[in-house]
Amino acid sequence: MTGSETTQDETLESHPTQGEVIRVALIEDNRLVREALVAVLNRSPDIAAVAEAANGHELLLEDSPDVVLLDLGLKSGESLRVACGMLQDYPDARIIVMDLLPAHEELQEFVGAGVSGFVMKDAPLDVVLNTIRSVASGLKVLPDEMTATLFSEIAWEAASSGMSTDHGGTRLTPREREVVDRIAEGLSNKAIAEQLHISVHTVKSHVRNIMDKLTMNSRLQIAAYVHQQDTEAADLRRRAEARVKEDPRTIPSELEGLSLDQVRRMLHELQVHQIELEMQNEELRRSRAELEASHERYFDLFDLAPVGYFTLTEDARILEANLTGAKLLGVPRSGLLDRPFTRFIFPDDQDTYYHHRRAVVDAGSPATCELRMVRGDGSTFHVLLESAPSRPVDDFRTFRTVVNEISVPAQEAQVHPKPPPTED
Repeated sequence: MTGSETTQDETLESHPTQGEVIRVALIEDNRLVREALVAVLNRSPDIAAVAEAANGHELLLEDSPDVVLLDLGLKSGESLRVACGMLQDYPDARIIVMDLLPAHEELQEFVGAGVSGFVMKDAPLDVVLNTIRSVASGLKVLPDEMTATLFSEIAWEAASSGMSTDHGGTRLTPREREVVDRIAEGLSNKAIAEQLHISVHTVKSHVRNIMDKLTMNSRLQIAAYVHQQDTEAADLRRRAEARVKEDPRTIPSELEGLSLDQVRRMLHELQVHQIELEMQNEELRRSRAELEASHERYFDLFDLAPVGYFTLTEDARILEANLTGAKLLGVPRSGLLDRPFTRFIFPDDQDTYYHHRRAVVDAGSPATCELRMVRGDGSTFHVLLESAPSRPVDDFRTFRTVVNEISVPAQEAQVHPKPPPTED
């Protein structure tokens, strides 16, 4: 599932904000089950069942619930239609689907529709309540039983459909490989953070980078990729061992007839060489640790900076953007690369940006300007651009631009100065 993700173990640790009551609506066509659930929910001090219905959602959303519990097995067979209609009318609705164990195809359909989570109908009461709390706080919840099913189904589909997972040219950092291995084990972000002694925020950042590098869209695709790689490695090992059995290596003729002293000297040389290799490996491990620390510092300083950073070609194509820049423009970072930066400049300010860019590229000197930019959703905002030349990339002249959002442009503040206070 996309967004913030949690599993059953993490769900049990979620708690609502002190003093808030979570308003829950229930769609369940079995009257006895519906009434029992309402009674159980109302016994919890931080949860209140505000509406119930056997089908449909118009009546429920009149009561503005925080969370909607939806039975996947409505007798009308329209559970998915109800979910889609609800999310179409109210995109911010948070829906939890209830079922015993939905099929893989059903999981995909409801996840694609945008539901916030699932809960097993036979789950313990505390799991149901804490799933509601987690979803109300903005998390996405998938029980462990469904996680296992989804992982196995996707791994099988990848193998049977011949899906290409050849990412041999992709270079993951050592830390990213550690994260990938733990994703394949089914660990949550919190569990990965605890094992690697890093923050959950850092884990999420690694996951985003991994998805960008592997051109994948979900943790499940990463897991399927790793499982296939493991299978291929094991198969390669089996084939190599079979070849050794078919053509066993004999002792080279030049080693025959050596004296005991010659053998000892040879063993001594081998031991010295082994120690040299171990020392070299230790140096490599130390260098790798330093590089990884530098990478994490780079991430903190570049990606988490309070301003947007962009590297642009002389014709204003985006070569690089930090996370803050992508957030400012309202577009995923992967969707920015190689796109024209001018696409995000307000039409009336295109001339201003053109002269700003020419001043940097042609004159080779830093320049600043204020203008309006357009986000991916069409909204505008005022920014201060600070640009300076940088080293060429692939024979293209490049420059770096800092995008700093400003609430009131300086020129407007000068044209409309604040009047002095009047005396009483």
